[in-house]
Amino acid sequence: MESIEDKAGLLLENIVFKSHDRTSLKAQNKEAILKFSRWFNELSTTDKNRAVAAVESISTRDIDLRAFVLTFCLRQTSQATYYSQIMDLCLDLTLDLHSRWYLYWQAIYYKFTRKLQGDITTDDTDAYTSILKTFLQNFHLPEKPCPDNVRTKDYVIVLTNQFLALQHAPTYITLEICDTLVKQLGKKVFLINAASMAREKDEQITVFDPHAATCLDYYSADGTNKKIKLTLDNISQWTTDRNGVFVEHKEMQYPFYQIKDIFNQEEMQNLLQVVINQPPELIVAIGDSNPCADLFAHHVPTAVFPCGYSLPQCRN
Repeated sequence: MESIEDKAGLLLENIVFKSHDRTSLKAQNKEAILKFSRWFNELSTTDKNRAVAAVESISTRDIDLRAFVLTFCLRQTSQATYYSQIMDLCLDLTLDLHSRWYLYWQAIYYKFTRKLQGDITTDDTDAYTSILKTFLQNFHLPEKPCPDNVRTKDYVIVLTNQFLALQHAPTYITLEICDTLVKQLGKKVFLINAASMAREKDEQITVFDPHAATCLDYYSADGTNKKIKLTLDNISQWTTDRNGVFVEHKEMQYPFYQIKDIFNQEEMQNLLQVVINQPPELIVAIGDSNPCADLFAHHVPTAVFPCGYSLPQCRN
């Protein structure tokens, strides 16, 4: 009879981790990972513990296999050691930024929704700081933000890391801050969604039971922009009767830009140039772990409004 250890190793051998075509790789692996999951779920509690130990003991220098093994072990045991080892992978400079960012958010999401057992030895702040350092290397950073007399009076950029529906607390907070800035403080607001939480497109490395952040498309198929009207139900309608994208909320309209990829240097450099050409009086960054906020903070004073707990905030 085939042992638990042999079966675990055999099933893992059927999962392919390297390919030039991520789309075909995901399709190819879907059935293999499903078989692995079904086999594991049908085991008794005792055998599941043996299976986790077997998977963990697989000695490998293959970083892709290691990422899969660690995310599997974390989800099955909630042990902080696996969380820490995933964060160690996020420190690995041989991995591309998308992979490090994707792994970071896999672990963060799990920690946010579960209680970890044991002590964390490498935490998310270490990982985020390392990822941020790599990200910022692509940009010229001034020694200090531009002075008050250069910044545009009464112009504020509101920067969020996710923008969905009004039932989504960070989106609601973002729009209420915009409303307060305009109606009570007389500011002009430019709303930017960094869309910085790792999405499916960032999956450049295979993990077990992946989680991808929701990101809505605010651009129509022909490339024209939409004016977005938010209600308590969700996005109710959009039109293309104005140049640019505008979010409509409480009878106010805010010019809006959603970043397609924070790790696309050309897009980020173009957006940064908008900030440099007309520096706002202030940037209000809403949410957690947002490299875009850290980049802008080198140029303009940035106030951070966190939406989570014990998550790395803007470093600058």
